[in-house]
Amino acid sequence: MSAIVDNTARSLRTETDTRDFGEHVKPANHNEPTSTESDAVLDVEQVATLLRIGRNSVYEAVGRNEMPHRRIGKQIRFSRAAILRWLGE
Repeated sequence: MSAIVDNTARSLRTETDTRDFGEHVKPANHNEPTSTESDAVLDVEQVATLLRIGRNSVYEAVGRNEMPHRRIGKQIRFSRAAILRWLGE
């Protein structure tokens, strides 16, 4: 019962905090690391959306080593800041 009360109180506090600071401020999610948008890590789908190109084009650019990326096992990850710098070159 105590856990339900704690969760309800936390939920109410979060809604109040958001209203007090405006719509643009979201309460921190303690399950996710805090980061700024510039140091975000993106996947292929997110980079394709950011650049407004198809996923296959992203895979082709990675295959030709034209785009800054990192491979983590079979996954490909991108630094948002590095992609924006690369785009500006």
